[in-house]
Amino acid sequence: MFAFVEGVLELLEPDSCVVDIGGLGINVNITQRCSAEIGNLGDHVKLYTYTQVAEDTFQLYGFDNRDDLDMFRKLVGVSGVGPKSALSLLSVLDSDSIRYAILSDDIKAL
Repeated sequence: MFAFVEGVLELLEPDSCVVDIGGLGINVNITQRCSAEIGNLGDHVKLYTYTQVAEDTFQLYGFDNRDDLDMFRKLVGVSGVGPKSALSLLSVLDSDSIRYAILSDDIKAL
């Protein structure tokens, strides 16, 4: 639904942020790695997003690069893996590490 959000970083927490887009604050769930790397309050940011629309919720998940967004999409496509689990996994491992763990059957890493 939304390909990305771009604006001023208004609020930053370990697992979410608010991006001000022309006076509209957009809440975005992010990884802890993204939170550490995104910048400081007041900085201009761009996050590539995945939109989850369910019966009782509308959530945005944001990533500072398209590779992590693509991996997130693949992870949530796996039966039993939801957005929160995928976000948690991407908080501790980057996309390349996840690919390597899958290809090498490293269950412990996952």
